[in-house]
Amino acid sequence: VDIATAKTIQAAAPLQYVGVLRNAKPETITLPVERLGLHALQLHGSEDAASIHALRPTLPTQCQIWKALPVGAHAPKLDLSDVDRSVLDSEAQGQFGGTGRTFHWAFLEGLPLDNVFLSGGLNPDNAESAQHLGAAALAFNSVFESAP
Repeated sequence: VDIATAKTIQAAAPLQYVGVLRNAKPETITLPVERLGLHALQLHGSEDAASIHALRPTLPTQCQIWKALPVGAHAPKLDLSDVDRSVLDSEAQGQFGGTGRTFHWAFLEGLPLDNVFLSGGLNPDNAESAQHLGAAALAFNSVFESAP
């Protein structure tokens, strides 16, 4: 959505908002973050540690950085050194996020999940099982969206 639409939404529901971006150029990120007073940015593309490290000083200090990590056939590498949170989401046939599918939760056994949001195919039927994994939060998105 554009900034004007986002401001209208914010005025109607004063909450903490998260901007979800995918492979955005760093120079296009700062202005919307400042204008909207975003609580966090969720980076949902191929951003690497170097680009995240370079982005951090351009953001307001209160804006957190969340990095979405695809989970497919292998456990994800959780590197929280440059991000405030990781968001684990399903990868299916080259599509990352918005699949409406869960991933193999056994990959998470033994991993520190206190700064991890669990996403990917969560719905009312599996929410209780997901809660027992110990993630910091559960992200219910695709079950409520009409499109990714």
